[in-house]
Amino acid sequence: MELYVRNWRCIEEARLDLRPITIFIGKNASGKSSLAYAAYFLAKISEWRDVNKVARRLYGAPFKELVRQVSGEKFYPVEIVVGESRFVATVDGVKMPQRSPWSRAYLLPSQRIALIKSLYFLTKIVSRRVLTAHRVGSASRQIMALILLENYRDLLAGIPPTYFFIEDFFSLYGVGTSPHHYDLGREAGVLTENISLLFPLLADLKYRDPFVEHRLPIERAPDGAVDLSLVKMYIEKARRDSLLVIEEPEAHKNPLLLIEMVKDLEKAVEKRITLVITTHSDVILNAIAKEVETSRLSTGDVALYYLERSQEAPWTRVKKIEVYEDGTFEELPGALEVVSQIF
Repeated sequence: MELYVRNWRCIEEARLDLRPITIFIGKNASGKSSLAYAAYFLAKISEWRDVNKVARRLYGAPFKELVRQVSGEKFYPVEIVVGESRFVATVDGVKMPQRSPWSRAYLLPSQRIALIKSLYFLTKIVSRRVLTAHRVGSASRQIMALILLENYRDLLAGIPPTYFFIEDFFSLYGVGTSPHHYDLGREAGVLTENISLLFPLLADLKYRDPFVEHRLPIERAPDGAVDLSLVKMYIEKARRDSLLVIEEPEAHKNPLLLIEMVKDLEKAVEKRITLVITTHSDVILNAIAKEVETSRLSTGDVALYYLERSQEAPWTRVKKIEVYEDGTFEELPGALEVVSQIF
């Protein structure tokens, strides 16, 4: 399917193919996350039907701040199109997509390790201080838990895109977190009951050492191993025909762990998950090219794009990098610059 983006943050106009595995590579601030989040934004507004709420929870700003601008002048229309799903914003209003291109959208942001650990500690606090309190009735415990969760929700809303990371994590386990559940009132009990289902799960998360039979809670486990487990879990539990955006999968991992992770991506292709990956690592590119060489992936499964910006050309330019059946790919435009800087 094709992704078309116009006047979105640092993107003046971009048109590219979304394959089962689509990879954006380039320097920092080249527009990788902007393109990846555009696809995620389209999926979320199809569900939420509220442009400003999604923008604030994804970026911490109203939608108007996401419009491409020069010296304060904003450029319209803003367009994000995938297949038949089309979002268009003009100065006069917005046109919503009729439906999402995917059955569900999931986001693994770059700060996911810190977020999953904060969620882990939250469950321990609520479980120990509230849900196990014996001196108050069940109704009071529910109100106390709700106050904690509401305060945590409000804090997360100001640290984007944490809000959606938590929501997507809950949805993997079938725990309802649709937007209206966050309103105090008659839905309060539903929110508390649903989220409390995850307390035993998160409190019991353990890391198994690969060399000895020893289990560690996630706050004492290696970050790379925790992150690899997260990626595996999302691929395993994500809905079929869904979208999964993974930022910087190389974080905390050595090359061998990255190669192991890439092999798991084949399972996502089998489930017809659309993977959108932003990265700085050529190890990931070479590992995926190796999977193509051995026919575990095909060239039709993979799309690789190099993104760049400069003072002279401030709007993101997208260059497709061809991946060949023999396990090679075109040279990355930035490779020579790296070599020249080092040597």
